[in-house]
Amino acid sequence: MAEKEFEKAEDFVEVEASLTPLTRGDKGGVTRNHLPYNPKLTSCARENRRTGCLPEVRMWKYILSRRQTGYKFLRQKPIDHYIVDFYCSKLRMAIEIDGDSHSDRISYDSTRTERLQILGVVVVRYINSDVLCRLQGVYDDLMSRIRQREDELGITPLNPPLSGG
Repeated sequence: MAEKEFEKAEDFVEVEASLTPLTRGDKGGVTRNHLPYNPKLTSCARENRRTGCLPEVRMWKYILSRRQTGYKFLRQKPIDHYIVDFYCSKLRMAIEIDGDSHSDRISYDSTRTERLQILGVVVVRYINSDVLCRLQGVYDDLMSRIRQREDELGITPLNPPLSGG
């Protein structure tokens, strides 16, 4: 489950304007591993972790374990005024699992993705049905994107993943 669902973009803008100022990394600014976040979102993120939807649970259990990818991913990570489904700080990569509700939120998702990219975060999106029915294809695509990101950032994987997904 992602952050609170809004019926129209105006609802989000109204709530966003009322949010508290962002907390920044421990050095007082955006650093390589510390991104700004809204502290009011931490309790919502915690609740989202507790009540994850089936595609997110499958993604977490079968693909995003460190054993499979070689990287540590966090679930329901607050970044800026958003909560991403999964986040890897070393790769600065967010993974979003989009359900049916996202078809009505294309503009919101686009704005959100642009903001995360400004912060240096690459956003990878998968749809629920792919995670539920084509898990091996999702794994193969994600590993390809991880390798591409490693090349972009000059990272050599410490723990190569096991083959398969």
